[in-house]
Parts: sequence; C-alpha cells; structure tokens
Amino acid sequence: TRTAAVETISFGVAELNRAALKIGLLYCWRIALFFVIALAFTRWISQEEFAETIWRLATPLGKLGIPIQGICMALTIAIRFIPQIFAEHKRIEMAQRARGANPIGGWLSRVRQFVPLLVPTMASAFRRINTTADALTVRSWGVEQARTFYRRSRFAVRDAAAFAALALLILLILVLPR
Repeated sequence: TRTAAVETISFGVAELNRAALKIGLLYCWRIALFFVIALAFTRWISQEEFAETIWRLATPLGKLGIPIQGICMALTIAIRFIPQIFAEHKRIEMAQRARGANPIGGWLSRVRQFVPLLVPTMASAFRRINTTADALTVRSWGVEQARTFYRRSRFAVRDAAAFAALALLILLILVLPR
C-alpha cells in the first residue's frame, strides 16, 4: 500500500490538514449561504404565507398517517415566537443594565453574565407557551380536522423569480465550492 503525503499548515503548536481545512471552509460557505437564504426568505415572506406553504406542502404526508396538522401548527407557533423571545431578551437585558449590569471583559466573562439573562428569558418564554397552550385548549384546537385560510395565495411572476433565485443559490451551495 502507498500512503499519500498529506499537506499540512502549521499555526504554532497546531497543524491543519489542507484537505480538512478545505472541507471546513466549504461547510462554512454552505452555512453562510443557508443563512442568506433564510434571511431573504423571512424578509420577503410573511408568517401567514409561510404557514400556508408548509401546510400545503405537507398535506400529502397526512395520507401516510403523519399528523401534519399538529406538526405544522407547532412549527408556525415556534416561528411566531422567535421575534417575541428576542424582544423579551432585549427588554430583560436593558432592565439589567439599568440596574448596573455591564457586559465587559473577555468572552468567558460575557458567558457568565449571559446566564442571568437566559433564566428570565426562558421563564418568560415558558409562560408565553403555557398561555398559548391554554388558549388553544379553550378554543378546541384539533377538534375540527379541516384547515382553512383567511385568504388564498396565487402563484405569481414574483414567486417564479424567487423560486429561480432560490434554485440558483441551492445550486451554488451544492456545486460551486467543489
């Protein structure tokens, strides 16, 4: 058997394999493009349109016995909670700064100072989730199986353009870096 020479890059005491570095950069590139796509997606599509799209795309899975109504509702609620949780976190952070907390120092110090922000943020999120669960229970969510939408969406030229741009970005993610 022959062993190929592995090209390495030295950083002081650490050495990196050039092929491993290339693969790592490839995955970083893919993750960055994913976040660009996600940012564009959330910028141009409303939560209602997103919920309806997921619901309609998942409908065939219901014929396989998968409870798509519950899964889609959970996904929709989770997406709607994200901005509220960030706003609550910002409010708690400002309240703690008003009481004298000042996030200075190195990264370890900032991590330690993040815990007092995390606990009230999570407590608030759990309270909000509990309230939402109670509201869904009171409104008998899940009793009626048919899902209705306030308005019907139609496929337009701008949708085709967005789909083409998304397909091009996915192609860039999968093909270009190789």
